[in-house]
Amino acid sequence: MADKEKKPGPNLMLELGKVVGYAAAAFVAERMFVNNVAPSAIFSAVTLTIPKAYGMLFITNGFMPSTVCLWMGFGIVGPARRKYGVELPTMYAVSLREGDDAYKFNCCQRAHHNTLETLPLFLLASFLGGIKHPLLCACSGLLWCYSRVVWAKGYATGVPKSRYAAFGSKHVWTALMIPLLCSVSAGLSVLGVI
Repeated sequence: MADKEKKPGPNLMLELGKVVGYAAAAFVAERMFVNNVAPSAIFSAVTLTIPKAYGMLFITNGFMPSTVCLWMGFGIVGPARRKYGVELPTMYAVSLREGDDAYKFNCCQRAHHNTLETLPLFLLASFLGGIKHPLLCACSGLLWCYSRVVWAKGYATGVPKSRYAAFGSKHVWTALMIPLLCSVSAGLSVLGVI
């Protein structure tokens, strides 16, 4: 019986060359568009003035949400690991039925993960939208922190619907939408639309 022939794998250097070629073509196309087609008003320089109030965002939308995430990890998930016997590096426990220990642990872990999943979007939108709307974005940072804490405490009860039971917990989404809309407003301002 003849040995099966091995098919050669993709040539890594060839594939890398293609990627670099595509990127270079995109760069050239953009330069041609900017220089020959696009109105100069769109691509002219804009000077951004950052208001002093923007400094609030470093505290309310940078430092405070980071401490909330740390609290969730060390104050909710860590104790749940010990209580329900879920050792690291296990991310989620195998739950056999709703309400068992594994299910309750998974609720704690899910509260933390959902917060971590939405944090980058919140931070980016806050720091972009805060250029034009620093006070509104700073207030959304305070709302985000409060609503995430009460939301996580509700989720950590092991009854997922409880995450929206506490006063203000539904505002986890309001606190995310405010900076998203503020970032759109800031972008339209930079473009000179509004």
